[in-house]
Amino acid sequence: MYRPNTRQLEAFRAVLLAGGMTAGARLLHVTQPAASRLIRDLEAGLGLSLFTRRNGRLVVTPEGRQLQAVVERHVATLGEVMDTARGLRSSRLGQLRIAAGASLSLALLPGLLAEMLRQHPRDSLRVQTATARDVVGMVAREEADIGFAADVSAIAAETPGVEMTLLPAVDAVCALPAGHKRARQRRIALAELHGEAFVSFGGDGVFPVRIAAALEAAQVAPRIRMVASNAAMAAQAVAQGVGAAILDPFTGDALAAQGLAVLPLEPPLAYGLALFRPRDAQPSPLAEAFAAQVTAAVTRRATA
Repeated sequence: MYRPNTRQLEAFRAVLLAGGMTAGARLLHVTQPAASRLIRDLEAGLGLSLFTRRNGRLVVTPEGRQLQAVVERHVATLGEVMDTARGLRSSRLGQLRIAAGASLSLALLPGLLAEMLRQHPRDSLRVQTATARDVVGMVAREEADIGFAADVSAIAAETPGVEMTLLPAVDAVCALPAGHKRARQRRIALAELHGEAFVSFGGDGVFPVRIAAALEAAQVAPRIRMVASNAAMAAQAVAQGVGAAILDPFTGDALAAQGLAVLPLEPPLAYGLALFRPRDAQPSPLAEAFAAQVTAAVTRRATA
């Protein structure tokens, strides 16, 4: 059975990324004929046409496009193998693979990651930002040693191979655009958001559902100006003056650091954060150390 070699797959990926054979060859640091030969050999071995010419331009075929995702995963895995090998050669103690939701990757984790590296100078970290569902899947498949995301209990329950631990609940906040009429208040009631320009967001966690339910229960109908894909995008919309948003407190901290008003909600609205581990894998000391670090930070925020 034909098995493509790594160089052929790298050539295929390079041509896709660069948009042409000559540019792809430059990415690989090979000649254009060498890159063409790698692609021809790959097509012959697979029995597929991966590229075609259209109006003088090289265009990927539908079969090539479907193959792209598989090749990307292969190259990413190969890169991880090489990174790990380099770490072993340089006597690093280990590498921790972390999967996390977008807002956590941008708000809560950076400071904790930097502290972790200060405490473990011979180790390294690999951080992958993903949706909550994908975080669960990566941990279940042991593509990540540990994961952090908003509470997705239903998804975790239906995913074999993953263990979920809920961290202490923290209170959500309301972030306001610069110059908002309520920016000088100490806190903001849900009722005060009625008719206000507002940024909502989706996602596969329960937090957006809780926000919608709380607004409905209070009979509050904000004026939805934007529906973002996640809290991190919603936060950027607030910073650009689109409207107010109800966010997790860690994302709120990032906006407060920019000088925006971030107020406690009345009544309080809980935000749940979860820690995910592979169910049957022996946890590494590095993973457990970082889990403890994140848990301590969330606990401090919950009891502040």
